Amino acid sequence: MKVYTAERQERIILFFLIFIIAVIPLVYLPYMNVKSESFWLEFLYDVVLHYDNVNMPKLNLLFLALLFLLTYSLSLMRKGQLTIEYDSAYLLLGIFYLFLSLSTIFSEYKYIALFGRYKRWEGFLTYTAYIMVFFTFAIYLDKKENLILVMKTLLVSASLISFYGLLQLFKLDFIEPSPVGKKFYPRMFSTLGNPNFAGSYIIMPLTLILVLFLYSRKRGEFLSRGFLSTLFYSFLVGTSTRGCWLSFLVILALIGFLLRGKIRENIKAVIVLLLIFIIITFAMDFYQNGYISRRILSIFLDMERIVTQQDIAKVGANRLFIYRNSIPLLWKNPLFGNGLDTFAEVFPQDKYREFFNSRIIVDKAHCEYLQLGVTAGIPALLAYLCFIGHLARRGLRNWEKGDKFQQGLLMSMLAYLFQATFNISVITVAPVFWALLGMNLVINRLMEEQAGEGVKC
Repeated sequence: MKVYTAERQERIILFFLIFIIAVIPLVYLPYMNVKSESFWLEFLYDVVLHYDNVNMPKLNLLFLALLFLLTYSLSLMRKGQLTIEYDSAYLLLGIFYLFLSLSTIFSEYKYIALFGRYKRWEGFLTYTAYIMVFFTFAIYLDKKENLILVMKTLLVSASLISFYGLLQLFKLDFIEPSPVGKKFYPRMFSTLGNPNFAGSYIIMPLTLILVLFLYSRKRGEFLSRGFLSTLFYSFLVGTSTRGCWLSFLVILALIGFLLRGKIRENIKAVIVLLLIFIIITFAMDFYQNGYISRRILSIFLDMERIVTQQDIAKVGANRLFIYRNSIPLLWKNPLFGNGLDTFAEVFPQDKYREFFNSRIIVDKAHCEYLQLGVTAGIPALLAYLCFIGHLARRGLRNWEKGDKFQQGLLMSMLAYLFQATFNISVITVAPVFWALLGMNLVINRLMEEQAGEGVKC
């Protein structure tokens, strides 16, 4: 009876872990032109909020799943059926969470710091959810077969998201997007609501499947993993997210260096896959009347602006202007920042509107690290960097053991961290990333235990 109970508990937990990493990203409701409350932005004008069909549904489901897991975990702990072993990563994450808490307590904008801005919702409660996602994956995925199962469901989910994104290429968008979503065409965004966010999502499973592709031995493995690589790559190209393109090139170079032996072993398959990638890029560019090539050209134009110092503020779709005006904000409240998701409240909106003659509200720093430093404080940023640096160091230390899943998870994590330099954390993507962080910890811990190394700081 005890064996049955343990297996039943395992299935329940696995169901909710898969729900978080594979089902929630698929949730995408049709847009409804339903007005909600009026909301006064004191530095701009009175606006009417509309139904959030992308972020809020995902966030609500995430909260419900985590509420169940928390309740179930407390029940197991009370019965003595769940124990949590110490890991040095938990301490670093605890320090990070402490500074997030202090930032929220001392914030001048407590409501936003707690709940987040409209359609962003990345306040303290949401970051609490992200950290809970990490812990649930790190604690419950204590068997490698379960870890692999969750990874497979991620790949299935990414396949569905990529397929729907490719349908948007042919204007077969069966789910009514919001008016903002329609403005993104011809860029793809699938169920993630924004092509930039779609790029930051798909780069993770794409990197994972590429590593697994290099470890293929059978014809079926080459074909299935090659197909998924092609599908994910097509979606990445279709998002036209330049920061993710650059990050993908960086991660390809890193994989090429670290797995050069595997590339030599499968050089023919690698060449074929690269040729397919090139053909897909040209084919999609042709179908979109040169849109992708113009996006690529804009990268070189930005580089020219940096070298010549002309129109430098417009580099990266005005990102450089945002960066230059955001860095001084780090020192206005260096200890605790201004509260999570309060970037719009402290950024010089008047200066941006005057310079670009635009009424756009800059509510994110377009750099995840800069955003965190400004809103949560420099100590919180340093704690976060120490936390992810710790996970990366453990992953690199175990790299030579040659576990394809460990290497794939590590490269997926690094791929997201590279693109985060140009992008932002969002509800549609962040839970998957935090789940991958937990999975990275799990597989490294399993490898350390198998080698008899124990848990190292």
